[in-house]
Amino acid sequence: MKVNNLKPRVGLAVIRSPYEKGMEKAEEMLKKGLEVIDKRLGFFPIVFKEIIDNEKVSEEAAEYFEREEIDTLLIAFATWADDTYVLPIIERLHDTSIAIWSWNYIETGSLVAGYQLSSILKDLDIYFKFIPGELSSPENLGKLRSMALAATIKNRLYGTKIGIIGYQRIKGSTDVTFDELELRKTFGVRIIAIGIDDLLDEINSVGSDETKDVCDNILRKVKCIKVSKEQLEDSCKVYIALKNIIKKYDLDAVTVECAYKFLGRVCLPFSLLIDEGYMCGCESDVRSTIVMLILYWLGNKPVLFAEPLFLNEEENSVIFSHCGAAPLSLASNDKEACIVPMRLTGKGAVITFTVKPQEYTLAALSGRKGNYRLLIGYGKGVPTDLLFEGNPVKVVFKTPIKDIVEKTTEEFGASRHWILVPGNYVGELTELAKLLSFKYKIIR
Repeated sequence: MKVNNLKPRVGLAVIRSPYEKGMEKAEEMLKKGLEVIDKRLGFFPIVFKEIIDNEKVSEEAAEYFEREEIDTLLIAFATWADDTYVLPIIERLHDTSIAIWSWNYIETGSLVAGYQLSSILKDLDIYFKFIPGELSSPENLGKLRSMALAATIKNRLYGTKIGIIGYQRIKGSTDVTFDELELRKTFGVRIIAIGIDDLLDEINSVGSDETKDVCDNILRKVKCIKVSKEQLEDSCKVYIALKNIIKKYDLDAVTVECAYKFLGRVCLPFSLLIDEGYMCGCESDVRSTIVMLILYWLGNKPVLFAEPLFLNEEENSVIFSHCGAAPLSLASNDKEACIVPMRLTGKGAVITFTVKPQEYTLAALSGRKGNYRLLIGYGKGVPTDLLFEGNPVKVVFKTPIKDIVEKTTEEFGASRHWILVPGNYVGELTELAKLLSFKYKIIR
């Protein structure tokens, strides 16, 4: 399993004035801030241990945080203080997310300092959150957690390598067209172009012993096999070839021009790879592959690539599924899983099962330069039958389905490709959309 460790590096700086009442509480604020970052949130604390009460120390703190490459900076005001005690840090860390924490003690002026810095940051167009009162309150913990995780994802995306095997989109899917340089400018991701011939060469080089090992491992996990020996062996070779390509190019994720010559040939391999922590997006959809990575990093769990297939107004539910490339770990019952030919061609090998009924976060990214739109959803997965020969999951929402459809299509133009991950990460995705200056819409 590929290691996924999303642990934000959160800086902590405590500011005070040597002339204000409450200055003696600065050390207590430092201690409480450290405890929250380290113990309550489980993040990596980067603490400037000296209390900042003059410009010289502020410059030293700025150098320290810059050197430590923090994701988020928590600026704590023990008292009101000259803004020149904090501005050198802001200037050095202009691309860093800022959280302002103010005590709620009337004589300290801490709240006033927070308002003063908020005004400056807004004028400088620097993203920040304001946290008044007890840092350890549930609301403030959630605010700092969501912000820090979003900032860490934004930083982690920079330099991420996504392989696209084949053409930039499949035939008839103009909606997934992308601009490589614009994606690099927006997300910092690098697109690694790999030819279909390179994949075929890699498949043809896979040995029989290696293929047998992978097939035997699959047969130990899945008892229902309705494909020929040759079809299963081909899928195992494709899996090995894709994994070799991922390692060869040091890819963080990959997507393939699977339609139409490769229909069904990459589905089972994708299922295996996603369960191992290698995100694989269908149909050359690079944007959705980026979303897969984001949700995988957030949840530390395999994700589901799907499309909305059926609306049930009575149940207020949507059936999501795709061809049969979901990770087996998401099966509601892995004993019901079955490997069958791809339903449209009768070729290849896909894996079918119903997806676990549990709470899900959903996300879909659409748009391009100046018009990126991130749809963020949250719903409850409930039991369902194998209504589609793939990996169906029935998600129930609170908002009426008619309203959801109108909001996601007419008002928002959401992507047809939705990514699902177990858990609730609406707050983190909302913060990420704000950080990236994306339009966003939340459905529940």
